[in-house]
This record gives sequence, C-alpha cells and structure tokens, in this order.
Amino acid sequence: MKKQAIMIMAHNNIEILKLLLSKLDSKYFDLFLHVDIKSSIKLSDVKECVCTSNLYFYKELNIKWGGISIAQTQYLLLNKVFESGNDYEFIHLLSGVDFPIKTNKEIYDFFHKNIGKEFVNFQSLKFPVEKINWVKYYRFFPKNFKTNKYIRIVEKLSQNLQKFIGIDRTKKIKYKNEILYFSTGSGNDFFNDVGNNVHIPFIINRY
Repeated sequence: MKKQAIMIMAHNNIEILKLLLSKLDSKYFDLFLHVDIKSSIKLSDVKECVCTSNLYFYKELNIKWGGISIAQTQYLLLNKVFESGNDYEFIHLLSGVDFPIKTNKEIYDFFHKNIGKEFVNFQSLKFPVEKINWVKYYRFFPKNFKTNKYIRIVEKLSQNLQKFIGIDRTKKIKYKNEILYFSTGSGNDFFNDVGNNVHIPFIINRY
C-alpha cells in the first residue's frame, strides 16, 4: 500500500493542530508540518500526537498574510515531500485549522480510487473592496503592513495616489476566492494540467 502525504501549514491554535495531527495519525498518511517561524509552537509540543505516521516538522519561514511567503511555504513543503524519497500516491495541502470529518480510511480510499485526477477547491465570490485593493495596487512594504502603523499610513497614501493616477494591476484578472487546500497525484506535473477540478465538501471542515 502506497501512503499519501499531507502537508500542513500552521501558525497558531495549537489545540486544534494537535487534534488534527492525532486524527490524521495512521498507516495511510505521512505528515509534513510547517509552523510559522513567529509561532511559539515547537516540535516537542506536537510530536506525541503522532505515533504511526511519519511526522516531518519544519519551522523555517516567516509567513505574512497576503504575501508571497504563503506560496513559498507551499513550495518548501512540496520540495520536502520529494526530498523524502517516498513514493506517495497523493499529496494533500491543509492548514493547521482544518479538520477531517471522515475517517482516515474513507479519505484514503476516495483518493486511491481517483488516482490520476487533481482536486483543487475554490469558489467564485465577490471580494470585499479591501481585499481587491490588496492586489489592485502596488504594495511597497508588504512584510510589515499589519504590524507597523506608520507603514500602514504610507501604504494608504500610496494606494490613494495610485487610485488617482489610474493604476490597476488587475484589469484582466477574474477574482477567485481559493480555499487553502488541494490534493494532487504525486506522479503528475504539478499545476500544469489540472483536470477534473472537483469540490469535495465532505472531506475537510474548517474551524
């Protein structure tokens, strides 16, 4: 039986993370966990939650909301999965505040029966103005936007100026509100030829 790999991006809510790890711990999955470097969560806090699965723990990147660091963390975890040398039949991405509402066997069997397919969960929504503006205008200090009030003032002034002169980076973009998880066959070309995009509402529930 080939295992499936589950990549998890976490930054807080340690009790939910522990529940998630304990629930996924099984012969079906190996767990690749990245914790935001700013977080107080340590390997010693969670390692006792996993007895059967292999747990790979990383705390390398400083993740910023709405920034490229989220994609960088996903890329890091994908590389860690490949570097492990294990031949996984599926690779899944979750956040640390997701939680399965089906058994591990049901989840494993569902994907095992769908080898060769890609699952990317998203839905079209009307974005609130502040989220559209986040990508519509250039951001010069994205790393400190939420923590430094002076930078927020500068960014707001910059946004107003860009709006005044007509800058819009997203004229040809159709907005999607993408959920943080996907499942892909490890033998496929990642993100190049995504077929059979299916919404899977019964597998994951977010707190």
